[in-house]
Amino acid sequence: MHKTSYEALKKKYSKRPFTLTRSFYIGSHKYSAAWTGDNKSRWEDLDLSIPMIINNSISGYSFIGADVGGFAHNPDSWLLTRWYQVKLYKLQYKLHYYFTLFIVRYILPFLQSTFP
Repeated sequence: MHKTSYEALKKKYSKRPFTLTRSFYIGSHKYSAAWTGDNKSRWEDLDLSIPMIINNSISGYSFIGADVGGFAHNPDSWLLTRWYQVKLYKLQYKLHYYFTLFIVRYILPFLQSTFP
């Protein structure tokens, strides 16, 4: 499926396409980037995402990432700050839409007060 999607998009647009999947197998890294799937805004999910991404990278799937801040629930400012710090070292940086308002309301004022 990854190869078929990749080749169809490449044929249609004559450019190298970007496809993102969360169901991957050996060899998928040639045709798509991967993401670890939906996670929650919890410290446990942040802790689990690190070895999951490292293990996949060691296995040859280096373009992989998790949802920054989690998919479900709203994180507090400390948890979201930690998500950002961890994700600065990853290739894929995927942020969900509803966090934009959260960032504007809570994170930016926090960063502005911390780093004047």
